[in-house]
Amino acid sequence: MDGRQGVVSLGFLLWSPDEDFGIGETRRMADDDGLVTDALAKLRVDDPEAARDAEAAFEWLTAGEGLGVLTQERVQTFLWYGLPMKWLTDTEDHRRVIDGLSRA
Repeated sequence: MDGRQGVVSLGFLLWSPDEDFGIGETRRMADDDGLVTDALAKLRVDDPEAARDAEAAFEWLTAGEGLGVLTQERVQTFLWYGLPMKWLTDTEDHRRVIDGLSRA
């Protein structure tokens, strides 16, 4: 969460249920994959492992198609199904992946 109540932020994605563009839709801060590259580069300086986790999660979320295909539904499906059911690692590793993704 950022400072605004009801707004969810994953660094490069901003979504608010109160926006007038409809329930469940997303508003992309920028439709530019350079934004993700820059965010990962900054994170890599502070925490290379978190950056690696975030990059893997982003690739999973977008299937290599870039930021333009990222939606709130994809993020939720990843967090509630993809990560716990498809990433065959322990809960602590799942938490590290989510932490890295949220910091990117």
